[in-house]
Amino acid sequence: MARLSDYLASGIHPLSGDEMGPAGASSDGALPGRVRLAAAHVACAYCGYRNTLEHWNARRPPRCANPERAPHDLELGG
Repeated sequence: MARLSDYLASGIHPLSGDEMGPAGASSDGALPGRVRLAAAHVACAYCGYRNTLEHWNARRPPRCANPERAPHDLELGG
């Protein structure tokens, strides 16, 4: 262990330029790639089916994903 510590303290070992990977330097505050929000799991107030939502637009609600019912807009209780 002392030998390793001496080597690292000597300053002769090569330093890597990109600590966060090829897309950014060590001063980067974010990971590379597109950030996605977590999906919401909500039950339809009309039929009770659990839907997975990645976005919500109150003016244009998505269709409920219940395969056992006639197509209908997702309704939220509240």
